[in-house]
Amino acid sequence: MQSYAETNTGLVRSENEDSYVLHIPSNGEAASKKGTLAIVADGVGGGPDGKLASSMAVNIILSQYYNSGGEAPSSRLLSAMKTANDEIYNAAKKNRPYGGMATTCTALALVEGSAYLCHAGDSRAYLLHGGELRRVSKDHTLVEEMVEDGIISKEEAAVHPHRNIILKALGSKPELVPYVETFTVETGDTILLCSDGLYGLVSDSEIYRELMTNQVAAAGKNLMTLALRRGGVDNITLVVLNI
Repeated sequence: MQSYAETNTGLVRSENEDSYVLHIPSNGEAASKKGTLAIVADGVGGGPDGKLASSMAVNIILSQYYNSGGEAPSSRLLSAMKTANDEIYNAAKKNRPYGGMATTCTALALVEGSAYLCHAGDSRAYLLHGGELRRVSKDHTLVEEMVEDGIISKEEAAVHPHRNIILKALGSKPELVPYVETFTVETGDTILLCSDGLYGLVSDSEIYRELMTNQVAAAGKNLMTLALRRGGVDNITLVVLNI
């Protein structure tokens, strides 16, 4: 498997509130039973609050996922995300300066030909398979619900003034019901996880082009460069995996 990961503060923000993890076990047993874990989290709340929330999310999920018992990967990942939600929510509740902190989180485990996705917020996961790119995550945003309800079109959602209103995030509520999905992956497939700092400035067609025509490192660097050239108005994080 080839992989590439990068995060950038961007050209406007003073602090990077994004966090990511890309863990590929070197231990043969861990690799076969628990596989590779990739996570992208985008802090909500501004400044140190958002950074702390995203950092807690990726570190807690990483630890919980690999240190838990013999559950199926999907159950283990879901449990790890719920634990992260609990700890972020309780930390905010106990420490007034962090009141209201939260984070998006898109976590994906690759285990022996299967991908297990667990997701909350508006960071995204894409799958390039058979020459077609599709989004495998669901944006938990106000405009996504409006599109599903037929109130606005996808084109209108892309420029809607309330497109950044998030309806679900780790730490925002005591109970979390993430979006989960399991899908098969094959040799040659490419997966991209990213924060909205990337896809907000780079279109799906451009993502498709870069993933189709380049090795993962070149594709990741080119996508980051595109987002920065277009203003880098938010923190930008991406993880690319090619199987």
